[in-house]
Amino acid sequence: MANYTKEDIKRLVTRYVTLKQRQDKIEAEMKCIRDALIEYVSEQPDKKATVGKRVLSVTQCNKKTISFANLYKKHPKIAEAFAKVSSYPQLNVK
Repeated sequence: MANYTKEDIKRLVTRYVTLKQRQDKIEAEMKCIRDALIEYVSEQPDKKATVGKRVLSVTQCNKKTISFANLYKKHPKIAEAFAKVSSYPQLNVK
């Protein structure tokens, strides 16, 4: 375990918060760009477009999930038999 001074920890927290804010802004911008590109490509023939050396395409994807809460309500023994609990550290910075 590394030995950190209070000043080291203060710097790390400040840097973490700065990077997290930057990440949130970048992700928001990427979502806007993604939505605009999807809209553009969706209007193209075959839902494909070539932009410079890049080829953009849009496909519809489906993902099937199971609601553990609903399964537990109807079949609690089955739900418990297949339940998996993951444990991990979560950092909260306010």
